[in-house]
Amino acid sequence: MQSSYINKAVLWVALFLLIFKLFFMVRKKKIVDAETLIFDRCKNAGFPLVLCNLIVAQSKHETGNYTSRQFVFNNNAFGYGRILGDPDQIGSGGKHPEDSGVYAKYESLDKCMNDIIQYYTKRKTMFFRVKTAAEFAQLLRDYRYYTDNVANYTRAIVRHLLTSKNRYDV
Repeated sequence: MQSSYINKAVLWVALFLLIFKLFFMVRKKKIVDAETLIFDRCKNAGFPLVLCNLIVAQSKHETGNYTSRQFVFNNNAFGYGRILGDPDQIGSGGKHPEDSGVYAKYESLDKCMNDIIQYYTKRKTMFFRVKTAAEFAQLLRDYRYYTDNVANYTRAIVRHLLTSKNRYDV
């Protein structure tokens, strides 16, 4: 009788471990897929490869390595705010904690990238010249993209560049 309880417990533990492993395999694939999609969209838009890499690192930072609620539930890989009338946004993804605005919600990461491509294309005279994470972070701060200090944001971008699943040659 006691051995049947042990057998059931072992089966439940094995099932739990299998589900846990599958979850992380799917999550790892989603991270790699997100990085690849972001990089490829930037590259296909004609962005310099350095900028493509920096934008991937930015998305990793803004989403906590693709674990944030905004990324998981709203396909928002950049903490982008809601803009009324934006055809790529499908609504609000919740209130932004640092100001009175709200996050954007997207049908897909590809739709989110439409806004990001547009953001950088409008500012290409500045961003297309960027060569370092520090320059990138300073420009984003100058455009009021984030509220943290430049040194912290630069460190985060560098950390995510070094841990990227896809290390693209520049």
